[in-house]
Amino acid sequence: MNVETFIEDAHNQHIVSLLYAAKQLLEDSIPNVQLLIKWRVPFFMYHGHFCYLNKHKDYITIGFFYGNQLSNVQQKLYGESEGLKQVRCLKFYELEQLYSDEVLEILAEAMMVNEENLKKKKRKRTK
Repeated sequence: MNVETFIEDAHNQHIVSLLYAAKQLLEDSIPNVQLLIKWRVPFFMYHGHFCYLNKHKDYITIGFFYGNQLSNVQQKLYGESEGLKQVRCLKFYELEQLYSDEVLEILAEAMMVNEENLKKKKRKRTK
């Protein structure tokens, strides 16, 4: 399976459009990002596991692998009350939601978290 197959299999043109827009936003916002299929979803790698895209009946999600380390000052991330230990997600029902300053702030913070986690791992290996 590749990313396009994952997206086109949504069988709902609105969800397909959301997925393509989210993919483009992530590729444009994350420097040197690598896109892979892992666990049957598109996964974006930036200094390790960064985030993934997932599709649902009426919305899509961007799930952050280290989301539990994000501040969530925007109150947009969900996952903790749903019992997710580490992952936190953003839900998108409409294209306009993708292009908010809040989403860009969360992406920037998530990139910093991944960079810090990589530094911590490297320090542990050198000890």
